[in-house]
Amino acid sequence: MGLPAARSTLPLYRITLCDEAWYVVRPDASLAHAFADLDQAFAFVRTDSDGAEATVELLIDNLYMVTQLGPAH
Repeated sequence: MGLPAARSTLPLYRITLCDEAWYVVRPDASLAHAFADLDQAFAFVRTDSDGAEATVELLIDNLYMVTQLGPAH
């Protein structure tokens, strides 16, 4: 079974904890960027989306969360 699909038309970023690093997968990309902590991962998403709204999926072990980032959030 795969990850739940976010119901949004906004660009989708996925942040996953793997071992001791946080990996951010950009929208429609297979390249993951690794960060030492979650704050750095979210800062990357905010910078990469350049202020536009984006959906962020966060997966930590069995915990799944989804949120939207953007000027209004």
